[in-house]
Amino acid sequence: MNAGHAIGPALAVAMVAASAEAQEARVVDWLRGCAALPVVVPGGAMTMDIVCVGNAFDYCATGRTETKRPECYSELSDALAGDLVALRSVIRVPEGGSPFKRRRVERFIEGGRIIEPMDCGETLEGVACSAMQGLSAWVELRSLVRASGIDPDAIISGGDQ
Repeated sequence: MNAGHAIGPALAVAMVAASAEAQEARVVDWLRGCAALPVVVPGGAMTMDIVCVGNAFDYCATGRTETKRPECYSELSDALAGDLVALRSVIRVPEGGSPFKRRRVERFIEGGRIIEPMDCGETLEGVACSAMQGLSAWVELRSLVRASGIDPDAIISGGDQ
């Protein structure tokens, strides 16, 4: 074997570790990309958000070693906190459109813009529960933003309304 092409075991291990790190996508980037995919079925946007949220949570649970899961959940929660503030700030009662959507947005605004946290039950606790609660609020707020006649992806990415 040519000495110029041989690599030692330590270098091989380092290369594999660096490759795995490079392939480990930030879960929040994946979630935002998934939710931004075009939905061609009328009314399917919230369903798509729910599927994306479920997959993002599963990605933290099954796509990471057990010791890395809390870090993944925390990263997701921290990133979504900014999304939640941005989404909440643009919700307004739409002019025209569906009376159901108008009333839904009115109730949210009249209620002090509060979304009750979901109950994690006995299966989730700590940072995993916080992440699931944030994901649940994210889906609800995206739906309310859509009901306001605004594209939630434009708000999250900082684009124009």
